[in-house]
Amino acid sequence: DNVLDKFNGAHSKTYIINGETKVFFSIGELAKALGRKPVTLRMWESRGWIPKATYRTPKPRGAQIPNKSVQGRRLYSLEQVTFLVEASETFGLNTPDPKWDQFRKHIKNNYPK
Repeated sequence: DNVLDKFNGAHSKTYIINGETKVFFSIGELAKALGRKPVTLRMWESRGWIPKATYRTPKPRGAQIPNKSVQGRRLYSLEQVTFLVEASETFGLNTPDPKWDQFRKHIKNNYPK
């Protein structure tokens, strides 16, 4: 059973971080893996339900939105995506009776760096 089979067709990209090749997913691909929309994950992050992205792409160059701070795109490691997908299943986030409090506590206490 390939771990990527659980990700609803989400695609990863590899980046080299400190000389080590790592597998990452964008927020859009994480959303796909969770059966959600990226805007939902950004809301979860803003409410503190999931940690802010540990990794980001480099800041873009050139014209940007005026008066908006520029950051790179959010990147989530394979370990983080696997953890969130398994937590989503464990706490029934895509069921009529999700266990949100338990999900948030689990994320807070166990989220991989």
